[in-house]
Amino acid sequence: MTGTTTTGPMRISQTQLAGALGVDRTSITRWQKQGLPYIATGRGQSAEYIPALAIMWRTGVSVAKRADLRPRPEGAVDPVALAHALDDPGERRSHDTIVAELKACGVGVTRRQFEARATYWRGVLDGHRQRHETGA
Repeated sequence: MTGTTTTGPMRISQTQLAGALGVDRTSITRWQKQGLPYIATGRGQSAEYIPALAIMWRTGVSVAKRADLRPRPEGAVDPVALAHALDDPGERRSHDTIVAELKACGVGVTRRQFEARATYWRGVLDGHRQRHETGA
């Protein structure tokens, strides 16, 4: 692992991310095409990933699929916002940190936009829980 740098969050290689998540590199490549945030490092070089952001993205995608949420979160921001909405409020990472990490991956999102998406997904999750609890 590259570790925390003075210029930003920890970055890891595709091989390291695949090992950390227990998948092969082809899964990471497929997820990248589906919106997994990554840092382009230059022509002919492998991408780098921010582990916490990659885990949040994967969590959001997995939860949406298991819960059959509609609409499904897509791209880079919505799965991360969904995972953020799942976290206990006392345990949540700051919006500023997440937005800075997304921007490091070339994702154009503002703090206000991210907050709006996280609020949206909290509402979707609350509605899903209520329907599930009432059997509707």
